[in-house]
Amino acid sequence: MNKAKIFIIASLVIVCFSFSSCLDKSEESTEATNDCAITNMVIGLLQRVVHTKGSAGQDTSYVTTLYGSTYPMYIDQIKREIYNPDSLPLGTKVKSVIFSSITSDGSVAYRTVEGHDTLYSSTDSLDFTNPRLFTCYAYSGLAKKTYRVHVNAHKLDPEVFVWKNLFVSNDLLGATKQKAFIKDDNIFVFVELAEKSFLLKTAVGDGVHWEKFEISGKSPLNVNGIQLYKGNFYGISNGSVLISNDGVNWENAATSESRLNDFVCASDAQLFAIGNGGLYSSYDGLTWEKDSLDDSSDYLPSKNFASIYTPMSFNANFINIFLAGTNSSGEAVLWKKTIDETGANHDVWSYYAATDEISYPLPALNSCSMINYDDRILFLGCKNDTVSLFYKSEDSGRSWMPSKEGYIHPMNMSATNVSCVVDKDNYIWIFCGGSGQIWRGRINRLSFVSNQTAFTK
Repeated sequence: MNKAKIFIIASLVIVCFSFSSCLDKSEESTEATNDCAITNMVIGLLQRVVHTKGSAGQDTSYVTTLYGSTYPMYIDQIKREIYNPDSLPLGTKVKSVIFSSITSDGSVAYRTVEGHDTLYSSTDSLDFTNPRLFTCYAYSGLAKKTYRVHVNAHKLDPEVFVWKNLFVSNDLLGATKQKAFIKDDNIFVFVELAEKSFLLKTAVGDGVHWEKFEISGKSPLNVNGIQLYKGNFYGISNGSVLISNDGVNWENAATSESRLNDFVCASDAQLFAIGNGGLYSSYDGLTWEKDSLDDSSDYLPSKNFASIYTPMSFNANFINIFLAGTNSSGEAVLWKKTIDETGANHDVWSYYAATDEISYPLPALNSCSMINYDDRILFLGCKNDTVSLFYKSEDSGRSWMPSKEGYIHPMNMSATNVSCVVDKDNYIWIFCGGSGQIWRGRINRLSFVSNQTAFTK
């Protein structure tokens, strides 16, 4: 350590002894120990610029005060990192940050833009556009710890969806039906074209380079009825249950079920099919039993199948399975089954009739898809050769609110048929038959990384 550094540290210690702790004026004396650590930092008042729309629809903005103390700073003493895991809102001015308090074992200094350490004062306003270095010096003058301090603020509006048209696929231009899945970090899109079936495949991280496979020989008659169950694809052709691991090569399962017409949904533990007079279920794809309905099987969907299953929020032992579609009259129908995965309770399929007290019933759409996204169920399909709005349900399938705010996809999605999936990074993929467009989008806040908030050795 050179003489200049020794002089600086000695000066810091003298100042600390002269004024006791600069951060705790109630202390009358400080023991000269080698302890040195920042134990708490609290952000003070901040200014935030909020952009909005005026009464006439014009863009406008205003400045408001933000209490930084509502965004706690977490301290990783091992990595010597200090940060707020819950980022400050978009528009917060981080060029002028004041800490309302800093608690430490020792004296705290910060690195200036010129590269010098200077004692921190509670009136210092600092620029945190980039992380800053803070050093805690022991009162003995013989030890120190340097921390990298981040004041995180959102640079994107968390509630905005960002979409990108990744690719226009010629193989989707003439598609009449389609169904998309994600399996083993790949996207599989089964397409029906001119009464032939083929498969489009790409890596989840790609979406531009696609492989095309013609499905010859055995293949499901209706690609909309294909289901992914326990790592295999299932389909039906003339009463025969077909199975495929790669989506290209299909073979007869070791069963013959003339009662089944189409597979319609699947959970982790059961596969479901519509057949003669009702719904059927199987645990292995081979042995089938007829399920109980609480209403007439006449209300079951006959086409445009869409389904999803989701755990109950208050009890993970229960899951809800939703089956939607249109009946022979073109009306939207919705069924729900609750399954107790412990096996203690057995529920029947319940028909969700569109009664007068439901303000937003499930709409009748063509080529439907259902997905779990952001703790709610999203439903979309085609109407008048255009991809519909997202319809979202937050009340376990009772009502389906059209997404006029948030959850908006580009309005130029032309399609005669559509399917969609969600990948592990919370991107929604939309495949537009007829126009060939392939879109990928995500709401910004689901891209944010969760910072660590608990630290152990």
